[in-house]
Amino acid sequence: MAESFSVSDLIPASPERIYNAWLDGGEHAAMTGGGATGDRNVGGQFTAWDGYIKGVNLELEPGKRIVQAWRSQDFPDGSADSRIELLLEAADGGTRITLNHTEIPDGQSGDYEEGWRDHYFTPMRKYFAGSSADTASRAATTRSMPAIAMPPAEAWEEVAEEPTRPDDIHRVAAKAKPAAKPKAKAAPKKKAPAKAKAAPKKKKAAPKKPVKKAAPKKKPAPKKKPAPKKKPAPKKTAKKPAKKKGKRT
Repeated sequence: MAESFSVSDLIPASPERIYNAWLDGGEHAAMTGGGATGDRNVGGQFTAWDGYIKGVNLELEPGKRIVQAWRSQDFPDGSADSRIELLLEAADGGTRITLNHTEIPDGQSGDYEEGWRDHYFTPMRKYFAGSSADTASRAATTRSMPAIAMPPAEAWEEVAEEPTRPDDIHRVAAKAKPAAKPKAKAAPKKKAPAKAKAAPKKKKAAPKKPVKKAAPKKKPAPKKKPAPKKKPAPKKTAKKPAKKKGKRT
């Protein structure tokens, strides 16, 4: 079974201002905080909140009423579009905006009712309040601008009483110009301060000491020839023990 509900709020802007912002993709994104595209014609398509919402314009009454086919990515596959009707009525402090949301899939109306308040009406109040402050600031700046001085009326009356001559325009312009203020006497030129004496030149750098030449490298001493190896002494043969002579009896 389809569900429905209505939500309402006071927005600090005129009905025409809100109507135009709702249908314009760039300003719809600015006032809600989510990417959007829009179309100002019946049958034109729109998207909101970075493509989460999409639909088609069904009926448009400038500054008064907007009717759109509306669906979100959470709609069940194959379900029909829901329908929103936006009513704009001028009120003290701005516009009374009333949104009637009908033909919603079963079980989803609670989420969308909260979503219209949190993600549309609340940011819209802040957005249009800021825009009104900017407009008031620009108006105050315009009021504070100095008025442009006009020639005195006597100058124009005097010319009107006399025959018109080619030089009348130049004469009136000359009279209209305010008298030039006497030029102030030029202040006496200050004497330039005496030039400071040039700092004494630095002493000449001491001459560099001559670099000592490196002592010539000594030639390596010739290698001594190895002494000839001594022939090994012949081995001494062991003497046989002399035979003891026997005692003669």
